Amino acid sequence: MRPIYETEKDLRNEVTLSDLVSERWKCSMQKLQPRDRFDYAAVRSGKVMSFIEMKTRTNPMMKYPTYMISMTKVINAKITNMATGIPCFLIVKWSDYAGYVSIDNIETTVTMGGRTDRSDPQDVEPVCHINLSYFKKFN
Repeated sequence: MRPIYETEKDLRNEVTLSDLVSERWKCSMQKLQPRDRFDYAAVRSGKVMSFIEMKTRTNPMMKYPTYMISMTKVINAKITNMATGIPCFLIVKWSDYAGYVSIDNIETTVTMGGRTDRSDPQDVEPVCHINLSYFKKFN
Protein backbone atom coordinates (compact mmCIF):
# COMPACT_ATOMS: atom_id res chain seq x y z
CA MET A 1 0.00 0.00 0.00
CA ARG A 2 1.21 3.48 -0.84
CA PRO A 3 2.38 5.61 2.13
CA ILE A 4 0.42 8.65 3.26
CA TYR A 5 2.68 11.70 3.15
CA GLU A 6 0.33 14.03 5.06
CA THR A 7 2.29 15.67 7.92
CA GLU A 8 1.16 17.40 11.11
CA LYS A 9 2.13 20.70 9.46
CA ASP A 10 -0.07 19.84 6.47
CA LEU A 11 -2.97 19.15 8.82
CA ARG A 12 -2.45 22.45 10.68
CA ASN A 13 -2.38 24.33 7.37
CA GLU A 14 -5.62 22.60 6.35
CA VAL A 15 -7.32 23.60 9.60
CA THR A 16 -6.29 27.24 9.13
CA LEU A 17 -7.60 27.22 5.57
CA SER A 18 -10.78 25.36 6.52
CA ASP A 19 -11.49 28.04 9.15
CA LEU A 20 -11.28 30.68 6.41
CA VAL A 21 -13.61 28.69 4.15
CA SER A 22 -16.08 28.04 6.97
CA GLU A 23 -16.26 31.75 7.79
CA ARG A 24 -16.55 32.96 4.19
CA TRP A 25 -18.96 30.29 2.95
CA LYS A 26 -21.03 30.12 6.16
CA CYS A 27 -20.66 26.36 6.52
CA SER A 28 -19.00 23.83 8.76
CA MET A 29 -16.04 21.91 7.44
CA GLN A 30 -15.97 18.15 8.00
CA LYS A 31 -12.51 16.60 7.67
CA LEU A 32 -12.67 13.41 5.62
CA GLN A 33 -10.57 10.28 6.09
CA PRO A 34 -6.94 10.21 4.83
CA ARG A 35 -7.72 7.87 1.91
CA ASP A 36 -10.92 9.68 0.84
CA ARG A 37 -11.00 11.40 -2.52
CA PHE A 38 -11.18 14.87 -0.93
CA ASP A 39 -9.86 16.56 2.20
CA TYR A 40 -13.13 18.11 3.42
CA ALA A 41 -16.86 18.27 2.93
CA ALA A 42 -18.47 21.70 3.34
CA VAL A 43 -21.70 21.14 5.28
CA ARG A 44 -24.68 23.43 5.89
CA SER A 45 -27.77 22.33 7.85
CA GLY A 46 -26.51 18.74 7.77
CA LYS A 47 -26.30 18.69 3.97
CA VAL A 48 -23.02 18.35 2.05
CA MET A 49 -22.77 21.48 -0.09
CA SER A 50 -19.38 20.70 -1.71
CA PHE A 51 -16.33 18.49 -1.56
CA ILE A 52 -13.00 20.23 -1.20
CA GLU A 53 -9.37 19.46 -1.94
CA MET A 54 -7.07 21.82 0.00
CA LYS A 55 -3.49 22.77 -0.73
CA THR A 56 -1.06 25.19 0.90
CA ARG A 57 1.93 26.47 -1.07
CA THR A 58 4.89 28.49 0.19
CA ASN A 59 5.45 30.26 -3.14
CA PRO A 60 3.56 33.29 -4.51
CA MET A 61 0.63 32.46 -6.77
CA MET A 62 2.21 33.82 -9.95
CA LYS A 63 5.51 31.93 -9.59
CA TYR A 64 4.24 29.28 -12.02
CA PRO A 65 1.92 29.89 -15.01
CA THR A 66 -0.58 27.18 -13.97
CA TYR A 67 -1.60 25.19 -10.92
CA MET A 68 -0.69 21.53 -11.27
CA ILE A 69 -2.87 18.83 -9.69
CA SER A 70 -3.09 15.08 -10.09
CA MET A 71 -5.32 14.10 -13.00
CA THR A 72 -6.84 11.49 -10.67
CA LYS A 73 -8.11 14.31 -8.40
CA VAL A 74 -9.82 15.99 -11.37
CA ILE A 75 -11.33 12.71 -12.57
CA ASN A 76 -12.61 11.97 -9.05
CA ALA A 77 -14.19 15.43 -8.92
CA LYS A 78 -15.96 14.91 -12.25
CA ILE A 79 -17.23 11.46 -11.25
CA THR A 80 -18.40 12.69 -7.83
CA ASN A 81 -20.21 15.63 -9.37
CA MET A 82 -21.87 13.46 -12.04
CA ALA A 83 -22.99 10.92 -9.43
CA THR A 84 -24.22 13.35 -6.79
CA GLY A 85 -24.62 16.79 -8.36
CA ILE A 86 -22.41 18.15 -5.56
CA PRO A 87 -19.70 20.60 -6.71
CA CYS A 88 -16.03 19.88 -6.01
CA PHE A 89 -13.51 22.63 -5.35
CA LEU A 90 -9.77 23.01 -5.17
CA ILE A 91 -8.81 25.63 -2.58
CA VAL A 92 -5.22 26.86 -2.56
CA LYS A 93 -3.45 29.13 -0.11
CA TRP A 94 -0.31 30.55 -1.66
CA SER A 95 2.05 32.86 0.25
CA ASP A 96 0.24 35.91 -1.15
CA TYR A 97 -3.24 34.75 -2.19
CA ALA A 98 -6.03 32.36 -1.25
CA GLY A 99 -8.32 31.23 -4.01
CA TYR A 100 -10.65 28.49 -5.18
CA VAL A 101 -11.74 26.89 -8.41
CA SER A 102 -14.36 24.31 -9.32
CA ILE A 103 -12.51 21.21 -10.48
CA ASP A 104 -15.52 19.17 -11.56
CA ASN A 105 -16.03 21.17 -14.75
CA ILE A 106 -12.81 22.90 -15.73
CA GLU A 107 -10.65 23.08 -18.81
CA THR A 108 -7.12 21.77 -18.23
CA THR A 109 -3.99 20.75 -20.06
CA VAL A 110 -2.63 17.28 -19.26
CA THR A 111 1.08 16.46 -19.03
CA MET A 112 3.26 14.05 -17.10
CA GLY A 113 4.53 15.59 -13.89
CA GLY A 114 4.68 15.48 -10.14
CA ARG A 115 7.22 15.31 -7.36
CA THR A 116 10.67 13.83 -7.65
CA ASP A 117 12.04 14.80 -4.22
CA ARG A 118 10.65 11.77 -2.32
CA SER A 119 12.08 9.02 -4.55
CA ASP A 120 8.57 7.61 -4.95
CA PRO A 121 7.98 6.60 -8.58
CA GLN A 122 4.21 6.87 -8.00
CA ASP A 123 4.62 10.63 -7.50
CA VAL A 124 5.13 11.09 -11.26
CA GLU A 125 1.82 10.69 -13.05
CA PRO A 126 -0.55 12.42 -15.48
CA VAL A 127 -1.30 15.87 -14.08
CA CYS A 128 -3.75 18.62 -14.99
CA HIS A 129 -2.61 22.22 -15.34
CA ILE A 130 -5.24 24.77 -14.34
CA ASN A 131 -4.94 28.30 -15.68
CA LEU A 132 -4.51 30.66 -12.72
CA SER A 133 -7.12 33.05 -14.15
CA TYR A 134 -9.80 30.47 -13.24
CA PHE A 135 -9.15 30.93 -9.50
CA LYS A 136 -11.53 33.18 -7.59
CA LYS A 137 -10.13 35.09 -4.64
CA PHE A 138 -11.46 34.82 -1.12
CA ASN A 139 -12.49 38.39 -0.32
